[in-house]
Amino acid sequence: MNAPARSQGLPSLATQEWAQRLWSLVPAGLPALAPKVISALLALLVAWEAARFTWILLPQPNAPSSFVPVTNVAPISNGPAVNVQQIADAHLFGIATAATDNSDLANAPQTNMTLVLSGTIASNDPAKGFAFVGESAAAAKFVKVGDTIAGAARLHSVFTDRVILDRGGRLEALLLPRNAGLGLAMRQPVANAPVNVPGQFAQNLKRIAETNPSAFSEIVRVQPMYAGGALKGFRVYPGRNRTQFAKLGFQPGDLVTNVNGTALDDPARANEIFNTLATSDRVTVAVERNGQSQQLNLNTAQIHLPDAADHAPPPPPVPTSETPETL
Repeated sequence: MNAPARSQGLPSLATQEWAQRLWSLVPAGLPALAPKVISALLALLVAWEAARFTWILLPQPNAPSSFVPVTNVAPISNGPAVNVQQIADAHLFGIATAATDNSDLANAPQTNMTLVLSGTIASNDPAKGFAFVGESAAAAKFVKVGDTIAGAARLHSVFTDRVILDRGGRLEALLLPRNAGLGLAMRQPVANAPVNVPGQFAQNLKRIAETNPSAFSEIVRVQPMYAGGALKGFRVYPGRNRTQFAKLGFQPGDLVTNVNGTALDDPARANEIFNTLATSDRVTVAVERNGQSQQLNLNTAQIHLPDAADHAPPPPPVPTSETPETL
């Protein structure tokens, strides 16, 4: 049983014979040189691998890209050519509007339209004002910038003494009449004086509008106030007649936010407010004064057209610190 294992562990006689024959073919002295030859071959192999590794690490120069001519060219269409002018006239990105210089607005010629300017509510920005405009003082309507007037003009901007109308691209000025100053006065009831009935206040307003449209601005200057782009109310300041302004119960800088329960946050509600005044003998005004809300009660039965003796001399200009800023 051990013989086969011993024959596998030792080389066979035939193998030994072949090894002896191969060794006999080696020239004399070669075994002594074998270590040196092997060392030299290993040195050359290491040098070759090191050189190859170095070339791999070094960046290779960019080979010039060869130009390949395009051979497949799409045939030219025989369809209609592109009309560049037609595309430009289409104004795909809108029409650029040049900014209007304030000097152009100040020098705008007077309009020949049969319109009457009864009052203005000017803001620091002329593009955020309001006005009372109509074919007559009695027919004046409350309009804002951008509204169409008499179907032929658009309210372009509003100033304290005029408005600018846009008539098909032409700017024209409509001036506020400068008549003798008249205004509303708060008076104490007089004995045996006729008592005003509801609606007489509206008649007084109409009378003032017909006799002197600028009377309101002689007492109160109104400026719209905005918060976050929305109308918040109107700030009131005294006009030329400070005495009448004080009799109304206002203080300079009061922010009027509500009249008879109607919020002043929408210019379209102006007509609603005037209708309320025309059918009531009392007016309740909500104001914000020094950061606090207050309520003023005005008795319209005490409002009469003042006499000429009631007019006070023009006051000095309002300081810059009182000019309201847009919220």
